[in-house]
Formats: sequence, structure tokens, C-alpha cells
Amino acid sequence: MNYLIRLFFLILSALSIFNFFFKRITTLSIFDYAEEFLLFFCFIVIFVKIWNYKKLAIIHIAFIFFLVYSIAISILYGLNRSVVDIVIQSIINIKFFIFLISFVILFKNHILEIKNFLFMVFLFVALGLFLHLLLGTTFNSIYNVSTYARPNLRYTGFFRHPNHLAYVGVLFIALTLDSIKKKDININWLGWLKILAGVGVIILSDSRTALLAISILFTVFYWDYVYKNVTIFFSFLFVGMLSIFFLLLFTDISESIVSNIEMSYSLDTHYIRGLMLYMSFLLIIQYFPIGSGAGTFGSIFAHDSQVYKDFGVDHRYYFVEEWGIYDSNIASILGEYGFIGIILFYFLFRTAFKNLKFNFSGVKKSPMLKAMFWVFIFFCISNPMITNSVYILLSVPVFLLIANTKEL
Repeated sequence: MNYLIRLFFLILSALSIFNFFFKRITTLSIFDYAEEFLLFFCFIVIFVKIWNYKKLAIIHIAFIFFLVYSIAISILYGLNRSVVDIVIQSIINIKFFIFLISFVILFKNHILEIKNFLFMVFLFVALGLFLHLLLGTTFNSIYNVSTYARPNLRYTGFFRHPNHLAYVGVLFIALTLDSIKKKDININWLGWLKILAGVGVIILSDSRTALLAISILFTVFYWDYVYKNVTIFFSFLFVGMLSIFFLLLFTDISESIVSNIEMSYSLDTHYIRGLMLYMSFLLIIQYFPIGSGAGTFGSIFAHDSQVYKDFGVDHRYYFVEEWGIYDSNIASILGEYGFIGIILFYFLFRTAFKNLKFNFSGVKKSPMLKAMFWVFIFFCISNPMITNSVYILLSVPVFLLIANTKEL
């Protein structure tokens, strides 16, 4: 029975990750609710765990406290006056932690099932990318997905957005480096081949965030060698500078990053992520220290929000069409929860990190777990990592596998 429960959970997870694909190939409405079924299932798993053990773990206390705080403070002082919207948005805002807790409960002693699940996910992603490479823009027409041209075509595979595909590339590299680090060996030709494959996926998807994330992983991976050996330190520095040189020479990444930063200091900017970050800092000051409340800024239930009207941006295309306003979890957290939100989410992430270490690492430290957490948080700047199920359900199994230091 337990095996069937875990299998059902993984099937729902796969349907949620590739929800866009399944909705493209069938008209069955059941695929529209896979994520909701999974979230409801998570609450059942957590409730049963707490009921059976008659006690709360720190991570249970942390997410329950956040829900109570978010709902109470938003009802009393927030700009969203709908209690239902506030409750649902508060749950969505910590969806990552809810999924993480459920995965830990179900797969603590079944990590091999997670490994097999990820293998199947990566295989399906590879198939989608292969078809996209083979068919080019014809794939976009058949699949009915934008080319996200920058300048010509950004590959998506079976995903809805190229950033999803890029993140898979980052996860693949992270798992490769983690496996090598745990064996305490040098990267062999097969390891480099896997890393190059991951980099190739990122280049095809043209994600700046993913390219920068790789540097975080490699810095942590080589850090033990770097600070202990002067020669390796300067070699590491040389390779880093050489990589930056080629990026500057053959790509427009520097110009685009500088341009995006320059367009992030005004309400008149048309760079939506920069605008959302800028407004979030204004909200920290305006509604210090609690923010404007759940469902008021950069989140699903913030449509037609009073915040957008107050800033005079509600008439703009991004806010009318709700395009790009959900991309930055950092902006949403800062705007909706203010200075206290920084403290709350720091505690949530720290508790989640310790929970993974306690349940999977034992006495042996996981070498790449902290690096992967920093990569995840880094992605939160420009992606909806803690609220988008695709990112969450790709990340959580990888976190479990990286946290695990026992022999499979």
C-alpha cells in the first residue's frame, strides 16, 4: 500500500511538471487539476504524519506559523480584502516547503525511487529537446508555444518556457558535480561530457540566470581545492576570467544585464522584473515592516491590486495581461511581507535545509546541498521558484538526492 501511495504521488508530480505538455495533447480536464490534487495530497500526508507521531517537527511549526501569520496580518492590515484569496495565496507562497516536507516524509527511506523518477523526467526532457532541435520553429507551431526569440529561437522542449528547460540543465550539472564530490574523485571524461551536455541545454534555452548559476556550483565544487592551493587558486581565477572574456566577446549577456539593471530604478521602466523589484523596495518602506499583505503584489491573487493602482502602473500591458509580474519571488516576498518577510523566509529556508541534512545526511555532510540551496534562492530573483510547481517539483527530488549521503 505504501508503495502505491508513493507511486501515485510521483505520477501526480510528473503530470504537474509536464502539465503544459499533457494539456497540449489532450482535451481531458483532469490534467488541469493535477497540481491541486497533489497539493491536497501533500496536506493529507503531513496531517497523517503529525497525527501518528503526536508531535510537530521544527519545519512543521515553521510552515504552520507562517500560514497563521500571513493570514492574520493580511486580513488585519493587508490591502486584499478577500479572506479566501488571502488564505489560498498564503498557501501558494509556501508551496515549495509543503512539497518538500511531503517528499521527505514519503521518500526518506526510498531514495532510489527518487533517483529513478528523476531519470525518467530527464529522459522525457531530452526527448522534447531532441524533437525541438529536429523540427525547429515548426515544433513551436505544432506545439503552439512562443519562440521567445532572443534573437531567433529559444528552445523549450516539452516545457512552456525556455527557463524551465535551462533549470533542468542546471540541475543535471548539480547532480553530476554532487556525484563526483561524494566519491571524492576528479572529474573524468564522462563527467565533463555530462557537464557540457548541461551547459549545451542552457545555451539552447538562452537563460542568463542559469549561466550565472553554474558559476555558483563550480565555485562551491572547487572551493576546497582553491583555498588550499595557490596554484589551483590562480588557475581557477584564470579560467574564470577567460570564461568571462568569451562571454563578453561572443554574447550580449553583459549589455543585457547592465541594461536590465539600469532600467530597474524607475516606475517608468518597461523591464517588468526590474519594475517589480523596484516597487517591492518602495513597498518595504511604505508598509514597514509587514508589507502590503498576501495577494497584493506579484502573486496570482494580486490581479487588479490596489498596489498597482497606487503606483499608477495598473493600465500597463504587463499588469492588464498579467504577463511577467509573477516572475520574481524575491519581489513578491518583499512587497507582500516587507522586512519581516525577509526574516520569515530566511527561517523557512534554514529550517528546510536542516531538515534535509537531518533526514538524509546523518553524520556525513552532503557536499553540494548548500550550493544547490543558494542556486535555488538565486533563481528566485528572476523566477517564481517557490510558487511555480514546475520549478518546485524539479527541485525537491534533486534536493533529496543531493542531501542523501548513504549508499543507494
